[in-house]
Amino acid sequence: MRIYLSGPITGTQDAEQRFAEAEARLRDEYLGAEIINPVRVAAALPKLTHDEYMIISFAMMEVCDSMYQMEGWRESRGCNQEAGYAFAKRIPALPILKNLDEVEVEEL
Repeated sequence: MRIYLSGPITGTQDAEQRFAEAEARLRDEYLGAEIINPVRVAAALPKLTHDEYMIISFAMMEVCDSMYQMEGWRESRGCNQEAGYAFAKRIPALPILKNLDEVEVEEL
């Protein structure tokens, strides 16, 4: 299973931390799943416009079986575009089933 992380990035100061925490939680909950963390991918890319980045986001989603929508996704233009793409492609959104008090976070 491959899971795409969808969460607010633009205009936030803590995207790396939030995405790393969500990635760790998903790895714990969905053992063996591959997590596509767009913040990690973006770190390796040159500066892109929002529209250019969305093209890459959609390509990443294309190879995923499901997505996880992080807190705040409803207020994010990019997350709403990802949600629409997922709906059109029938990519389901998965819940995190456990509430974890502590998560080991891998450094970016």
